[in-house]
Amino acid sequence: MKKISVLVTGCSSGFGKLIVLKLAREGYQIYATARNLKSEGVLEVQEITKRENLPIEWYELDVTKQSQINTVFDSIKDRGLDILINNAGFGILGPVEKYTVQDVKNQFETNFFGVVRMIYTFLPLLKKSLRPKIITISSIAGLVIAPAYGLYASSKHAVEVFIEALRYELFDSNIKISLIEPGGFDTNFTKNSIGLKIKKDELIPSWYRNVINIRNRHVGAENNIISKKRDPQLVADLVFKIIQSKNPRLRYVIGQGAGVGYFLRKLLPSSIWDWMMRRILRYLSVVK
Repeated sequence: MKKISVLVTGCSSGFGKLIVLKLAREGYQIYATARNLKSEGVLEVQEITKRENLPIEWYELDVTKQSQINTVFDSIKDRGLDILINNAGFGILGPVEKYTVQDVKNQFETNFFGVVRMIYTFLPLLKKSLRPKIITISSIAGLVIAPAYGLYASSKHAVEVFIEALRYELFDSNIKISLIEPGGFDTNFTKNSIGLKIKKDELIPSWYRNVINIRNRHVGAENNIISKKRDPQLVADLVFKIIQSKNPRLRYVIGQGAGVGYFLRKLLPSSIWDWMMRRILRYLSVVK
């Protein structure tokens, strides 16, 4: 019997790395992709693959490059594709005014247009599958907007709208489409995010300097603050649950603070939310 095939982007670390291992161990045929096939994370998964004899194939893929996407398509088109998991992405954090139009374009090229390119390219293969699904890793930032996340949240909000519209429009197909909105997890996301390292003499608002200082003191496994809610394996397990579900939901909010934040944003009037954000920023502007 032919194994269900899954294509995953951004598999060198974080969610992507755990997703391919989880699904391969569950018996799925995995097409794993990464920009750098010589990265530490890829080499680690390849070693595990050999040791456990897992069904994982690797392909070089930068979701900003259509030529590389086409190469992957040509490599698997004769075997078909059942599930597409859009995971590749990165963050640009910090005050919006710190960045340029080109920075915004770079953020969107990966986080939004990368998803668009993958879906447009592989949708014809998915339509031929008997059990097709598209699962996209978005972010709670795409639903709950907060200071310092302007560029990143904009790209993820665009993903939210695009995927939701696609789900509606494919109502008469058998393609199941879902979004996952993770909150804070102990992955390399923040470590690799642009904007977390600021120079002492850099012209940055005091509130953002305090955000960075507070984060460095209190957040992350490296500071011995480990929570089961921050374990990225939870997202990989959720992906497996969605794949197994006959009729998965559109949205799955998961992670530390994500559910509470999403609930409050939906519950509170915009005027109250706006007041809260301003109060928080005023406090962060003076805290030592």
